[in-house]
This record gives sequence, structure tokens and C-alpha cells, in this order.
Amino acid sequence: MLDWDVFDTHGKKTGWEASPILGYLKYHESTGLVEYGYSEVIIEFFKEKLDYTILSLDVARNIKGKYALALWEICKRFQDANGGSTGWRPIAEWRGYLGIKKHQYPSFNVFSRDVIKKAVLEISKHSDILVKVEYKRTGLGGKVSHIKFTSKPNKNYGKATVKQMEMFEGPKIDRKAMPKVPLEDAGVLCIFPRKGTFH
Repeated sequence: MLDWDVFDTHGKKTGWEASPILGYLKYHESTGLVEYGYSEVIIEFFKEKLDYTILSLDVARNIKGKYALALWEICKRFQDANGGSTGWRPIAEWRGYLGIKKHQYPSFNVFSRDVIKKAVLEISKHSDILVKVEYKRTGLGGKVSHIKFTSKPNKNYGKATVKQMEMFEGPKIDRKAMPKVPLEDAGVLCIFPRKGTFH
């Protein structure tokens, strides 16, 4: 059985759907072959509703936290739609999307501090997108009920700065005499010193 949430164009959940994956299964005794077919609902799901997102393995390997990786994948899906916003979703839904069990991070403050804020920081530091989190408060006392993430491209991803390069031990370099040559495919900024610039 496969199930999925259904959202409107504004990212608001309108319901859910479920279907068995296989519509029929038939075994041919004489040949030993198995014939199967997908249900019509699943066929339509793959034809119309499934959004494919290109995920960079290079970025994925830089993200170490499992919650950060899950959130990065979700935010990448929405990056080009709805202004990069995931839309408002209840906290319980986010916990499910991130794979958090009921007994883990029971209080919102701990969940926010140890999961949400750490994941947002890791994604923004180590990936191709910058993520911002917003909280919606409802009821008396302003208890947080919904969370929304918004992402935009991280234009600095993959570009090493001179300071970052100097963190590695090596000879001192005259920065004024160095041309900067970006190597887009490598995802880094390589600096080639000119002859005679080492001190």
C-alpha cells in the first residue's frame, strides 16, 4: 500500500490518498512467468502528481545530519515553486516528514533547538540553498502550531574564500598578486600564485 498527502497550489494540505501498488497479479503455471499490472490510481500518480527533483550527490554528502538531509530534500522540492516556500504545516506533520519518532524531542523547545535550528544552519552552511524557518503561533499564550520553510539559492556554495584557503598550512602568499580563477565544475575557487609571490 502506498499513501501520500495531497496539497493545493498554496501548499495547504487538502487530504491524503492511498492505493495498492499492484492492480493485479497473475501466475502462468505452464511458463513459470508472473504477470502484473499497476493500479490506475498509481499510474495517474506517476503521470501527473509526482514531482521529480534533481538532488546533487555532492551537496548530499556535505550534509551530515539526518534531519538536515531530509529537510534539504524537502526544501529542494519547493525551491522553484510557491516562492520557495513549503507552506504552513502542523508540527506533527514536520516531525513525520523528518522521521522523528513520537518519543523523540517531546517538547517543542527541544525539537526547535536540536532539530529545526541545527538543520537550517547546516543546510545554509553546507548546501546549495539558504533556508529560513518561520513559526505560526495560535491560541492563548501563542503556542507554536505550524512551521514553514522558505529557501533560495546559496550563491556562495562551493566557492572557497582566501581566508578559508589560508586555514590550510602552507607558504604565505601575496594576495594582491594572485589572479582568482573560478572553476565552476569543481565547485571551488582556485587561486594560482604568480611567479615569485611566495615569501
